[in-house]
Amino acid sequence: SPNILQAIHIANEKKLTVIGLTGSAKGAMTTLCRCIEVPSDVTARIQECHILIGHILCESIDSALIR
Repeated sequence: SPNILQAIHIANEKKLTVIGLTGSAKGAMTTLCRCIEVPSDVTARIQECHILIGHILCESIDSALIR
């Protein structure tokens, strides 16, 4: 959506790391940031995987910060 693309542009201007989550349809976001693609066209499966990926990223970050 346009607001997400605008947020990515702003984050890039601020030199922030941006990781996008996509389905197999991808889209404009893939040219603006690094993306993790869920190889599916089924919205429910993509959303389930995005939730799991979010949990894994948060746990990894927490573990790195606690050390």
